[in-house]
Amino acid sequence: MVKTADGAEVYENQIETLFVEYFENDGIDPIKAKIKQGQARAAFIYIYNTLFKPDRDTIRLNNRKSKIDYRDIWLLWDIYEILKYICNRYGIVLNREVYSTVTGISTMTLSRWSKGESRGYVYYDLDGNEIHNINEYKANGKEGYKEIPSTAYCDLVKNIDFEEQLFYKNGLSDTPFGQTVIANNDERVNLNYARREAQAKEEARLMATVSMQELAKLRESHLIAPEKPEI
Repeated sequence: MVKTADGAEVYENQIETLFVEYFENDGIDPIKAKIKQGQARAAFIYIYNTLFKPDRDTIRLNNRKSKIDYRDIWLLWDIYEILKYICNRYGIVLNREVYSTVTGISTMTLSRWSKGESRGYVYYDLDGNEIHNINEYKANGKEGYKEIPSTAYCDLVKNIDFEEQLFYKNGLSDTPFGQTVIANNDERVNLNYARREAQAKEEARLMATVSMQELAKLRESHLIAPEKPEI
């Protein structure tokens, strides 16, 4: 279970429940129907409007488009994990646009986070135990904690970007053309492909050279009769 800034409870399966509900309202089975990205976006907007879109009575801690308290990095990561599961389950790409659509956090904010311009913090009590919700910790009247800088915001966006790359890579890897595209656009994979290709060419050249030499030796030793012209 996670909570928004105004204290509303959002269960971990509620986001998926709304996702499925959106399609079932139109008589669509989201698994059998092979949902397209555009259809999924409409469902994500439905989720945003239901869970995270602020109204006039909502205290906006960060901007006018989200109930989420950006300081709650654990909530941001929980939402990422839920969306990661949904997108993998229903064959949809998870990217910054999807995360932004669901949460109301702008893609510009995500871009700043990816550059490390907004640093997050992790909190520990005086006994060294990690505090997952610092606001709740304070609200319960507890005092004394350590605040340690973290790269959690930057890491969050990197993980979102990785999911997008992985989605397209998996889709391309089943065909030779797709494998070439991957090789040309992934530095690590490209080096592997180039190394393998060079090795294969060298092995083929050596095999051809050895074969010609062996053939010449065999002919010289008369183990193989030279070919006779047809009469």
